[in-house]
Amino acid sequence: MANAGFGLVLLGLAMGVYGTGVGLLAALLAGAGGNAAAWLIDPGHRSLGASGMVDGLPGPARRASHLHRARQAARAEVRDRRDGGPV
Repeated sequence: MANAGFGLVLLGLAMGVYGTGVGLLAALLAGAGGNAAAWLIDPGHRSLGASGMVDGLPGPARRASHLHRARQAARAEVRDRRDGGPV
């Protein structure tokens, strides 16, 4: 149950930052990548679950955090140049 709740929160964050389509695509690719990695590690393992998606979604969420900080820094730099220096 915790996996589903955590996945729902991360999926919501990804969709909120990147938009619905890109967020769902990121989740789908994370899940497919997790299942492919599990198959490559153990070809006899048969599982098709959402854990790969849930484990893969922190990547896009972390990337969104880095993008947000970079945008804030760029805005501050533009503001500082416009106003004559940092305050």
